[in-house]
Amino acid sequence: MQLDNLNLSIYLVAFLSLLFSIMIGRFLYKSDIPPFLLDMPDKRKIHTRPTPLVGGITVIFSTLIVIILFQLYTKIQIEQFIIFSIYFFFVGLFDDLFRWNYKKKLFLQILGIIIFIITISSNISHLTFSSIYSDYKILNYIIIALWMLVIINAFNFFDGVNFLAGSLAIVFFSSYAIYYYRLGDDLPLTLAIVLIFSIIGFLVYNRAPAKMFLGDGGSMFLGFAIAAFPIIFKSDTSNSLDLAFPVIVSFILITDATFVIVNRIIKGKSPFKPDKSHLHHQLLNLNFRNRYIVIIIITGALLHSTLAFFTQKIELIWCIILLILINIIFISLPRFLPALFKKYNLWEFKNIYDKIINYFEEK
Repeated sequence: MQLDNLNLSIYLVAFLSLLFSIMIGRFLYKSDIPPFLLDMPDKRKIHTRPTPLVGGITVIFSTLIVIILFQLYTKIQIEQFIIFSIYFFFVGLFDDLFRWNYKKKLFLQILGIIIFIITISSNISHLTFSSIYSDYKILNYIIIALWMLVIINAFNFFDGVNFLAGSLAIVFFSSYAIYYYRLGDDLPLTLAIVLIFSIIGFLVYNRAPAKMFLGDGGSMFLGFAIAAFPIIFKSDTSNSLDLAFPVIVSFILITDATFVIVNRIIKGKSPFKPDKSHLHHQLLNLNFRNRYIVIIIITGALLHSTLAFFTQKIELIWCIILLILINIIFISLPRFLPALFKKYNLWEFKNIYDKIINYFEEK
């Protein structure tokens, strides 16, 4: 089955991706999940019962089935995507199974990224970011490697609240879909649609109380896909790669990861040691409910995506100013509000907010 009639095929791709994802998810949910694939509650986590780590299996299996069904694998870019997606999925899955320390996981991530860059290096010799240009190959490869490493791990940071990581991934891939639709590039558009609807199928089982989590396998697969998508399907036919659009789209990941790592270092902790300094934890400290945490963070991600589409129309300085403002509101402010509330005794306003929310939810 091939994509001859694009409009009809896109609808069919979306429907089948959603259908397979829901079916696979239901099969996994109804199956007896072995204990080593269950996420057990502990003091760092917010769930209270063992939950299957099979969401990643749901998403990647659905994606692969549709790719095979529509023979998308005949394109070299899709081959690259499949091979490295499977690699990173298994790195994450083995981490779920064997609870690796960060050194082993980090080594395998870096190894995979190096092999990936070697694979695509002949297509990239220049990097651009808006008006900034670099033709230093080694520097460019280092930037690409750091970009991928940050996004893969930063996305995993957001897999701590029901519905959040999957919803963020949908925002990112929807941005890519719109971007490639405007370029008239059907292949990445189709793959983005496959990923979006496969994730939606998983989210059916990730609503609170969640029946399954993505797990490290799923978050690492989607993190790789978010980072690698604009590299594999770069729009420039020359050997130049423009990182402005994907960097701004996913900047909420970069900013939160930076906050978390810097905070751990300041406190004398390892930057790789898990804690509760992530953005969703800060919002939980303000007593926001799960759904409002997702809405707040997704709103921030949507503003980043909107800004990304204007990078070619506004000057770099204005782009930077808008990025700073968005991140002050959605990344920085939640981290400083608890201290402000305590210092100026503003918790009464928070109690009023809670009463209003409870009133409308009861209605």
